[in-house]
Amino acid sequence: DAYQYGLKYPASNQTILYEKFHEIINNPNWNGILVLKATIDLQEFPQELKGLLSGIDLNRFNAHHFGIEMSKVNSEGEIRMEKSSSLFGLINYLDVAYQQQLMQGLNDNKPVPSLDGAPYDFKVLQLQVLFENTAIKFFQSKVQLTMNNLFSDKVIGTNNKYGADNLNTIVLAGTYEDHNGTAVYVFENTDDNLFYFDSNLLKNVEITKIQFNTLTTDPQASYIESRFAMWGYLNYGVMKTTLPNALGDDGTTALMDAFSFGNGDGTDGDIIDGLNYSNLYIDMAFDINTPSVVSYGFDASQVAFDSNLSTARALSLYPNFALQINNLVSGDKDSLPASLGYLNISLPGMNTTGLSGDWYGLEMTLNMGTPGELASSLDFNSSVLIAWSPGGKANELSYKAFVGIKLPGTSSNAKLLSLQGVLKLSIDTLKLEYVAAQQSYLMTLNKIALKFLGILKLPPGGSTNFLLFGNPTPGATAKSLGWYAAYNKTKS
Repeated sequence: DAYQYGLKYPASNQTILYEKFHEIINNPNWNGILVLKATIDLQEFPQELKGLLSGIDLNRFNAHHFGIEMSKVNSEGEIRMEKSSSLFGLINYLDVAYQQQLMQGLNDNKPVPSLDGAPYDFKVLQLQVLFENTAIKFFQSKVQLTMNNLFSDKVIGTNNKYGADNLNTIVLAGTYEDHNGTAVYVFENTDDNLFYFDSNLLKNVEITKIQFNTLTTDPQASYIESRFAMWGYLNYGVMKTTLPNALGDDGTTALMDAFSFGNGDGTDGDIIDGLNYSNLYIDMAFDINTPSVVSYGFDASQVAFDSNLSTARALSLYPNFALQINNLVSGDKDSLPASLGYLNISLPGMNTTGLSGDWYGLEMTLNMGTPGELASSLDFNSSVLIAWSPGGKANELSYKAFVGIKLPGTSSNAKLLSLQGVLKLSIDTLKLEYVAAQQSYLMTLNKIALKFLGILKLPPGGSTNFLLFGNPTPGATAKSLGWYAAYNKTKS
């Protein structure tokens, strides 16, 4: 029946898988041992593939057949084997729903329905391994990963082209290669995938590549850890306001395009754009004794960005304020940016409510030059943080966002820079504005003063404002910052 099934549905590779088995059971002269529906010892399963076990229905998981071809013994003065005996066998696992789809003639990259309501779900759709002559002759596998939550936000859909019933799922194809006797299994996607959010900040996550690997290397370990590693692009929206302006017919403007990267409206197209990332992980772990009990974790702590492969909008902050993106940081309500030493920068005209719950931020370097001889040994590179919390709706003009700066020499929640130990540079307020007429950005540090031993204020009768700005020439890219300072003397 299985052989005939393969003839009718060649896409399932049944013909290849059962060809030897068909020959054996129809050969009355075959000599050897044949076991049907053999039990698979999970502990002895190939180490590189143990991560698959959590996505397999173990009630249906077995070897269709396993056998040993016996060599005949001849006696011609001495007893000798005509040829070496060899092992052969077949694992042909198909998920029930996936098998039904194949029988209906549907695309073999179409995922099956996932577990309802779960943030993440993993299934093995197909695992076909054919052994002949004690070696792997054929290997094919397909697995699927469902992601209903990314960056602590709910995924509302994807560009999945195989049907609306499987919106948030990626199918990965598995292949096998023999590298000088070492088995190498690779699981990766074949399609570009966009995961959308109902958000006015992070519009979508594009996944151009995803790979699955089993991390546990100890064959005796019962706790199995595996990982999905992702590459792609983050596409952010443009922060807008309803203030009157001359840049838009709809009464809105990119007053503060702080997140900078992407096409701004969250739609997919032929051009890949946004902030290029790598090392975004979904971790998966289970005990081999109870493989159906799986824990998942979203891990953005090791994300790396490549600015050379990224696309920033022309009028956004990143290309116009001499910034260099470094990494992604995250926290929750108990570890807000202030605890990392970031000072809040106000955004005049923008409706920002700050961060709440889980948050994520793009950390960038801002070179502010040198503070002079008093601090000649001080590294005066500052860090700028552009952070967001999930939950802001796509059609809202209120943003769960934070823009902050960490100045060299400052401590948590302190607006002071230490110079030579005895001098402190204090800053009252900071703000960042988009100057529409010049299409450039201006950062203002208000009421700056030097304090000697915490007592004497310099200058004693006024305050100084310090302004940083990118290249004010329209269309020019800011490779360095300009600045000027103004001293306001207090009237006596």
